[in-house]
Amino acid sequence: MDVTDDERPRTAPPPAGGPDPMGTSEPDMEFGHGGEEGQTTAEYALLTGAMALILGLVAAWAASTGKIGGLLDTVFDSLIGSAGG
Repeated sequence: MDVTDDERPRTAPPPAGGPDPMGTSEPDMEFGHGGEEGQTTAEYALLTGAMALILGLVAAWAASTGKIGGLLDTVFDSLIGSAGG
């Protein structure tokens, strides 16, 4: 049984500058490349951590002073009053 070109499986050619089978190529460290994605991820992680810390401190302060309960009482009293209750 002969196999024609139409019956052979088609595969994509390897990308230019693809993986080096010998593992001897240098990493791409051109200006503007190499490590920026990791730096951005680290910046987001630090920013998120700082925001969580600040939110935690504000929540702890508000809980210790009773401000949240007073605020919610005022909001609900206003809603009930405007609803005619």
